Amino acid sequence: MKFSRKLLGAVTLFAMFSSFEANAQTADLDVAAIVPAACIITSPDPLVMDFLTVDPVNGSGGGADYVLDRNFQYECSVGTAGTVDLNLGVGVGASLTERFMTGAGTNRLGYRLEKVGGADFGTGAVLGDGFSGSGFGTTLTTVIRGRLTVAQIQLAEADTYADTVTITLTL
Repeated sequence: MKFSRKLLGAVTLFAMFSSFEANAQTADLDVAAIVPAACIITSPDPLVMDFLTVDPVNGSGGGADYVLDRNFQYECSVGTAGTVDLNLGVGVGASLTERFMTGAGTNRLGYRLEKVGGADFGTGAVLGDGFSGSGFGTTLTTVIRGRLTVAQIQLAEADTYADTVTITLTL
């Protein structure tokens, strides 16, 4: 009799849990997020390319051009595609093959901005430096090479020259 009571209690308990399970309901929780294409520029602003005092007779030694490389650095979300472009600057008469720093009055000093390897750095996706982001925390670098030739220096009047070129990172 004690055994049958225990058995009856167990069956009753099982029936209670079975009825709870039969009445259970479910609902879904949809989880979503959007990660936009995004970039941040990590280079200092302004990025400075200063040739300092240049020698119009000998160039940077043995008649060589003055060449400076500057790293433009940025980070982008993974897979973000875009370009880094440089405008022509504010010097009058600038082109992709020769930009101009200006001095006093109408004095100008020609110079070039190049990609490493020699191509002119210009505006537009064709001439811009294309990239694909690797994620924030991974720095991407575009090397901007400035070049002053001895011939450009020899054609310039004695003066202090400057130009401002805008770097645009486009997604």
